Amino acid sequence: MTDPTAELFARLPERERDRVRTVLRRRRFDAGTVVCHEGDPGDSCHFVVDGRFSVSVATALGDRAVLAIHGPGEVFGELALFLDEGTRTATITALEASTTLELHRHEFDDVSRQYPAVLRFFVVLLAERTVRLSHAALSGLFDPVDKRVYAQLCLLADLYLGDAPQGAVPVRQEIVAGLAGTTRPTVNRVLKQAEHDGLVELRRGQIDVLDRDTLRRRAR
Repeated sequence: MTDPTAELFARLPERERDRVRTVLRRRRFDAGTVVCHEGDPGDSCHFVVDGRFSVSVATALGDRAVLAIHGPGEVFGELALFLDEGTRTATITALEASTTLELHRHEFDDVSRQYPAVLRFFVVLLAERTVRLSHAALSGLFDPVDKRVYAQLCLLADLYLGDAPQGAVPVRQEIVAGLAGTTRPTVNRVLKQAEHDGLVELRRGQIDVLDRDTLRRRAR
């Protein structure tokens, strides 16, 4: 099986890549396992090998809003490598049986002192996340809500379906609402229209994507 983290680590020179891999620790999580809670001390990051993880935060009303879902080949928790006595800014939960490669801060410190390219690698990862968050903030301010819902559905289809033209996205509508920065009733309205147009089929706990090309056009 192809290692989904290989493309990410390919950014490093071979020597540095091999060195980083020697200090990674394989972790396995059952579905529903909380990797870390918002406010916990943070001292490691995770590279996702398989499975998917939700990133959620507490709202002012006491609910939880899902801000992102990470899948194979992605990384989460990298900010903890740079902050002394930092705390987790979100709760990370395994949505299914999942595997990660964990890197602890003291190991990161040792390797990055020896190999400056490793430090740059992680700085670039942080910069890329900052750009994505900036784009998401701009979308929330200026894009119509329908477009945001379609855009998040397209991202979820990419995460769960890969290159398949159609298939099931096992995500509840309230998660789509959190990702799109809106309410569940609004998401339901948009998805009901998409279902009427033959783009999706709504089922309990999942959305069957039938026409990804049209969804992408509506997300632009």
